[in-house]
Amino acid sequence: YNKQLLSDILMAKQGILLLDLLMLGSQGQLYAWGKNWLSKRLSGKMGYTGEFNYASDAYLRKQTKQYEAQKKARTQRSLWVGYGANIALPLLIVGPLLRNKGIKSGGIGFGKLKQLIPILNYTNAIFMSKWVMLWNDVFNWSFANFSAARDKHEVRERLWEHGSFYFFFYFGDVLLSGLGAQALAKQFKAQGRKMPLSLVKHHKVLGLRLPIATHLNSIYEAVGRQPNHWLYKAARRNFWAGLLGTSLGMALIKIGNNIYTYRTVQAEEQSGLANKQFQVKVPQVGVATPQLVQYFNQAAVRG
Repeated sequence: YNKQLLSDILMAKQGILLLDLLMLGSQGQLYAWGKNWLSKRLSGKMGYTGEFNYASDAYLRKQTKQYEAQKKARTQRSLWVGYGANIALPLLIVGPLLRNKGIKSGGIGFGKLKQLIPILNYTNAIFMSKWVMLWNDVFNWSFANFSAARDKHEVRERLWEHGSFYFFFYFGDVLLSGLGAQALAKQFKAQGRKMPLSLVKHHKVLGLRLPIATHLNSIYEAVGRQPNHWLYKAARRNFWAGLLGTSLGMALIKIGNNIYTYRTVQAEEQSGLANKQFQVKVPQVGVATPQLVQYFNQAAVRG
């Protein structure tokens, strides 16, 4: 093979991947920190916007005190980690290949790298691999949003939202679509229909044999690019069913988060008000006021 051509192709792929990751990273960082700046500027309030409708200004200021003190350091850390990670990934992938080590199966780690690289490739040279997206999401979405969280309630909400997103988008959607494809395959087999391509493949993950739906684009190609072919239509419905299931799951997490935060903030505000009233009343109990002392002195003189 032509080493120079291989090197040029790898460098071009590295450049495209780096550009895409930098753009995605900028989007994530801008969202995380931009929403904080914009909400404060438009509302004139400090604190988590999810609590604006029911939390008092005093409560918001108290909850966001630590964030305001650490904001500059958090922003710098978020940018360094986010952009650093996205610059490092193309180097980790392409660097060993440029040295002609990743192509061979020998060497510590390079055999695994050779197996890993195909799943990081672009589909049809257009669609970025979702595993590259996962890398960006961890460092420039989750890390940035946790760094930009203004209080403990926002941290908890982000934890649930991001955790559910990772599960449903990267694993749950695949699992739901796989189970649906497996059911369709059994149905078509019972009906005696001949399929040009299997709807489902099985892969071992953590010792479990899980059904994975065949990529929709592969089925489209297998049926001769006929959008009305019965197999493609069934696979497409299964794809949308899986997407709907994941969206519903994430929506329920969001609703549950909102309800829990509202109830928690209300309880904390009420508790704080009760404590304040208690602290005002307690010093008055058993305290000898000047008027009371004068009364007893006069009574003693009369006695």
